[in-house]
Amino acid sequence: MKQQFFFSTILLTFTLFLFNCTQPTPPAAVPDLKQEESAILKAIENESRTFYKKDHDAWSSHYIHSPKVHWVCVETDVTLRADGWEDLSKFVTDWMKENPEPMDYDQANFQDSNVQVTISGDLAFVSMKSSNKQPDGSMRQLIGSRTMLRENGSWKILSMTSYPSDMPEGSTANVYVHKNAK
Repeated sequence: MKQQFFFSTILLTFTLFLFNCTQPTPPAAVPDLKQEESAILKAIENESRTFYKKDHDAWSSHYIHSPKVHWVCVETDVTLRADGWEDLSKFVTDWMKENPEPMDYDQANFQDSNVQVTISGDLAFVSMKSSNKQPDGSMRQLIGSRTMLRENGSWKILSMTSYPSDMPEGSTANVYVHKNAK
């Protein structure tokens, strides 16, 4: 009787073990791409808002603090650039000290169009056309991109580029000639 009980117990344990081993593993949670896209676009907007407020600490929270950061902003007369977080942070700190007056982000009426978001794991690429009203009332149109990296659950900027959508004399679709270029 003891042997039969012992054998039955082993058989039951083995059966339960096999049953648990053959159960399908639940699939990994699939991220909601619309929710991720929304979080990425909100991070980009908040970076601009904090830049306009001239709040360096809040602005810097939207960037990866790494030597891998790359930032390029082509303006009508000049190209601004920074390589690495230390370079970008110092550049923006100095600019904010020279231009301390906050600007009204909402009054600038930023509008984005042709927004394309590609997400792959913790990396995302965003391209867009943007326009906003300048202090003199004119509209400024830019084409830009952001490479975003998810860090500790938050999307942050790893790389930023922007350039004017106009075509000054001598420019082509692929070559932007600065107005003062000779």
